[in-house]
Amino acid sequence: MIDESMDTEQMKQPEQPWLSAAALSVAVTIGVQAEEPAHIYEHTHREEASTTVTTSQTTSVEKTKSTEKRAGASVNSGIGEIFIPKIRDHRAPSGLTGKIHGRYDENYRAGVLGTFKDNGKYGLLGTDGTVLVQPQYKEITAAANAGQFWTKEKKNRILIDKTGRILPSDTPQKKVHIDGDDGIRPFHENGKYGFKDSNDKILLPPVYKEVLAPFSEGIAFVRNGKGTKVAVDTTGRELFDVPYDELFAYRKGLAEYHRAVHKFNWGGVLGVVLGGVIDHGTYYGPELSLSYDGIKRGYIDRTGAIVIDSKNDEVWPISDFGTFVKNKGKLGYVNRQGRYIIAPGNYDVSKESWDDINGNVALKDKETGKYAIFSVVDGVQLTDFAYDNVTFLSADRLSVTKNKVQYLIDGTTGAIVATFPEKAVIYVFGDEYTWVNVDKKYSIIDKAGRVLYTDTQGDISGVTLFNNGLSIVKVNGLYGVMDVRGAWVVKPRYKEITRL
Repeated sequence: MIDESMDTEQMKQPEQPWLSAAALSVAVTIGVQAEEPAHIYEHTHREEASTTVTTSQTTSVEKTKSTEKRAGASVNSGIGEIFIPKIRDHRAPSGLTGKIHGRYDENYRAGVLGTFKDNGKYGLLGTDGTVLVQPQYKEITAAANAGQFWTKEKKNRILIDKTGRILPSDTPQKKVHIDGDDGIRPFHENGKYGFKDSNDKILLPPVYKEVLAPFSEGIAFVRNGKGTKVAVDTTGRELFDVPYDELFAYRKGLAEYHRAVHKFNWGGVLGVVLGGVIDHGTYYGPELSLSYDGIKRGYIDRTGAIVIDSKNDEVWPISDFGTFVKNKGKLGYVNRQGRYIIAPGNYDVSKESWDDINGNVALKDKETGKYAIFSVVDGVQLTDFAYDNVTFLSADRLSVTKNKVQYLIDGTTGAIVATFPEKAVIYVFGDEYTWVNVDKKYSIIDKAGRVLYTDTQGDISGVTLFNNGLSIVKVNGLYGVMDVRGAWVVKPRYKEITRL
């Protein structure tokens, strides 16, 4: 989705778009404990009561065996009905898709919610919403160590802890490997590059003109003394030539290469501590976005053989299952061996229509405008092209629109969980909760479709995905933090709130 090498993500910036009624966007926030209730509907017994959301009011009704009111619509026999039976039988093998978790929960566990901006300066907020460090710095970013932060005062960079205590600037910081887990890093000496092992001993002497991609799975890409781009192993043996414009480290047996793009020397990031992990040109964070970014990419195996050719019209970033390839206007899906498992067709695919945990994807028939769900594990078509829209909301929830009704579906069973108005916007689940926007009014629901809170006044204009039970919320141009019951942890009073 993104290059997450920065230490923080500022929620108000373009690369961190707010969830809106127009589109799904993901931004993770942190926090805990309520300070004061907002416009909240109390549910003393969630198992006995639920809530109906309409465009004008919120009402409580009692559940019965035959009917129940849920978010946005009245539902009867449809709840529990198996809507997509085949989805149960095409779950991805356990552990196939690896995820890299950020450091944000580490700072949360250390008692830090994030930064806030007041009068043009930044301070730190605690997980209970209290101010830990008064706003006094031009910037605050997370250090590699949990509970430590880099600040800027005038032109000086200062390391502080969560209480504001100044720490020695040479305090050892946890290192994050770039790409693979080989623990081998490049070093620079006398104008040339070599490699050192995890004990800081020289593994390969400085004889290379450039490091094109660091060691991962026992192979690195370099420019040798003659200027030729080659793959080398940990003994320095040259394995094969790599005549490409840009290369990325191996991941699970494949390396990404680019043609006709700007070059980048990995040797220039010697020993740098990154806030995220970059894998073969694509960030594998909590959410993997499926979209084509215009890059002419391909993939080679460990022998240097091309598995997916960059000469195709379009090649999407690869996942643990494979990737989409478009050629001559036809879109298909190839596995990591380069074999088509979904034959090329007149299809479109969007980033909201991709479930990289379970290996499901929704394809749109460009002629009819209808969607069908496919498994990219084995290429099986799980549904007909019968839906007006399909959006994957979490590893076990998706929404499907058909006949002007939007269904919340349990992705593990294919059963209907709840129904919503066709135009309702259901956002991506964070933890067990998410936001729903109906006629510009936001509600919080759980995975059973039960409404926990509704902004009946329509004051909320932006929200983020829930994480640790909290969402950053925008009201009248100011930002606060709200829990899953609609209670304010931090009331909207700040120009900016940033997760760390």
